[in-house]
Amino acid sequence: MRTLIFLFAFFLGSTNISFAGASPEHVFSDEELLRNKVYNIIVAEVIEVDDKEAKNSNPPKVVLSVSQVLRGNWGHQTINAVWLPIPHDIDYGGGDAKQRLEEWESIPMIGPKTGEKMILAGKFHDLEESSPRLFFVSPRLQFPYSEEKKQWILNILNTQDQQ
Repeated sequence: MRTLIFLFAFFLGSTNISFAGASPEHVFSDEELLRNKVYNIIVAEVIEVDDKEAKNSNPPKVVLSVSQVLRGNWGHQTINAVWLPIPHDIDYGGGDAKQRLEEWESIPMIGPKTGEKMILAGKFHDLEESSPRLFFVSPRLQFPYSEEKKQWILNILNTQDQQ
């Protein structure tokens, strides 16, 4: 027990504790991420893609036509979305963090194809009162549409509701 207390105190007092690291997208399975109720889950067609000069620090902007809401409380509509990159796992302090962050930010990104039907999970954010709500698409939970994939997701959601 003393060893555990010592280790806890040592790490608590350490100045080299990591302030970044793995995000949920790095750690959890698709099933675990889909169970997270913070995500809205939709079926949508990609109407428009702006990925000119897109990179991790400036991800593609997408217009989606939502045909079905699998989880969430909003109607079928056309929405503006941001196609998020996989988060970096770089610690913010020390070493070569600044250089590594700059390298990660400069990695090019490609958006989805116009006309593609997909099942997407994401979160709405209001960046400014005057701008329309933006749907931030999860970097991991982007699936080409199929009835089988939709049923797989619905089964996960139904299992979660029964627990």
